[in-house]
Amino acid sequence: MHTPNQEQRRLLTLLEVAEVLGTGERMARRIVSERRVPVVKVGRHVRVWSDDLDAYLESNTEPATRAAKR
Repeated sequence: MHTPNQEQRRLLTLLEVAEVLGTGERMARRIVSERRVPVVKVGRHVRVWSDDLDAYLESNTEPATRAAKR
């Protein structure tokens, strides 16, 4: 039985991680190698759960600040 959250959750390749982050694949590899996000090993391939990547982005999001009035 699938719940709505499980249907949205999917395994991403490093290239897809880079696309989501708007960076190159090298940065995605660095994030994975530094264990900033949990990974799934599928044979010799590395994958990242989409919701783990979302959690990583949420934890690294800083709130906007108001500009000082002059």
